[in-house]
Amino acid sequence: MNNDRSLREAPFNEDITHHYSKAAEELLYAYQTNQEAVRHHALGALKSAKHHAQIAQNHAFIAHEHIAQALKESKVLRERLSTQSAESALQVCEKMKKPLRPAAG
Repeated sequence: MNNDRSLREAPFNEDITHHYSKAAEELLYAYQTNQEAVRHHALGALKSAKHHAQIAQNHAFIAHEHIAQALKESKVLRERLSTQSAESALQVCEKMKKPLRPAAG
């Protein structure tokens, strides 16, 4: 059963991992672009600094969206697993209620 469950969860886990990886990548781009904005600002190139700051902001926003999507998919997976666990528990309880059959012979 554990193997069956992990096979059903695999697509969710892959999607969630993908979103976290993309978020990390976007945050790295945001950091790098922000550092470029700081360099331009220090040199007095304010237009260029503003441009790089806006790009950094866009990358940070995209990272936020990936994290939000990963959290949403994690919530769906958690709900799905708790429902499956509840159904499994009910099945076990039903089996326990059935009387034992006497051995034939």
